[in-house]
Amino acid sequence: VDLSLEFLRAEGKSLLKLKLAYSEELCFSELYLPSNHEICEYLGLSRSHELFGLSQHGQQLVIEIYDL
Repeated sequence: VDLSLEFLRAEGKSLLKLKLAYSEELCFSELYLPSNHEICEYLGLSRSHELFGLSQHGQQLVIEIYDL
């Protein structure tokens, strides 16, 4: 498993991008991430806010954490 982490800043906003590259044998079917709504509720945020994005590109899982 290869892991990379990038911190990006543009237009006054921050983005933390975590990339996880894995082999075909590794399966993420049991990976659980709470929804944006669940995290907002836990943090006591009054607004529905996109906190993170999750995508898969081939054998790479990308998690983007957006600025609050």
